[in-house]
This record gives sequence, structure tokens and C-alpha cells, in this order.
Amino acid sequence: MDDTLATALIVGYEDTELRPGVYIVDVLKDRIQEGSTNSEWRRFGEKLAQHVVSRRQNAVLVSTHCLEHFLVNDVERSDALNSASFYHEGRRYLVTSLQPRNLERTLPDIMESGEFVFGLNVWLCFFGEAETCDAKVLCDGDDTTFVLEMKRVISNLHVLAQIELTIELIAAISDGCEMLWFNPK
Repeated sequence: MDDTLATALIVGYEDTELRPGVYIVDVLKDRIQEGSTNSEWRRFGEKLAQHVVSRRQNAVLVSTHCLEHFLVNDVERSDALNSASFYHEGRRYLVTSLQPRNLERTLPDIMESGEFVFGLNVWLCFFGEAETCDAKVLCDGDDTTFVLEMKRVISNLHVLAQIELTIELIAAISDGCEMLWFNPK
């Protein structure tokens, strides 16, 4: 095993630090997708869920779609109860706090969606156990740190790797092969 894989953010996937706190993760590498599904992205989502759970982190979905749009498997719909939204550039963005007990089912579903794979207005943010991840608190006004940072992401998709963020966020690159990971813990 080479050093890149030994020190990877997610074991088995290569990553490169673009600048301090920003990594590009090669999800596909030389793997072949099976059929018309995004199976490798799903596998990465499974490993990411294990990573997040083992670090006692919480996850938040930010998208123009509601959570149910992404779910392949039956999961408690209680996640949708902790949702809020904000508007930016005339579009509504939904913020949903994901239930920690469901992450091993919801993250793979979200990550294999075409919207996530091709970077179409779907992002995942992670928060430490002690940090606020309640959607209603995160979106309590247009000037919360979270809303301001998400607006910065949305407004700068063409130079996403260059923006400064304080939150932990993952976003797929539109090539369908790689993703950016900001401030991994």
C-alpha cells in the first residue's frame, strides 16, 4: 500500500491537499461504475458515514431538494422534521439536520444521487458533537455564519477550491469523479 492510501482521509481513497484545509478526494480513481448506478460514490458514502459516526460528528444536508428526494432506502422521516431554509439569488435552499442513528443509510443514498455526484446544488456539512447542527439554529437569520458561508459557496462554484470556509463541507466536482473536502476533522 502506498503512503497516499495509508494517510487518506477515508481509507482506500486517494486525496491531495490543494492548500491548507482543502483536499480533493478521488472517488472513482480507476474503478469502473457498475451499470447506470453511482456504485463507487455509494461505497464512498458508506465509508464516510463510518468515519463521521466514529468521530461522533453530526451531518447537515444543504440542497435545493428535500431529503426524501435522495433516499433510496426507507429511513425514519424524522430527519425532515429538523429542516429550515434560506434564500440566495432567488432560490430556496433546504438545510436538513440528519439523524446520527441514520447516517449509515442516508449518507450513501445522498452521495450516490446524480445531483451530488455532478455537484448540482447538494452539499454535506459536518459538525463536532458539541457544535450546533440544528437546522433551525443554523438558518436563524441571513447573517448566521453558516448561512453566510453557504452563500459564499453557492456564489463561487466556479472557483470553489479557492474560497475560504470555517465549516467542514464536502462538495462533488462536476466531473463526477472527485470531490472537495473543506476542513476535514
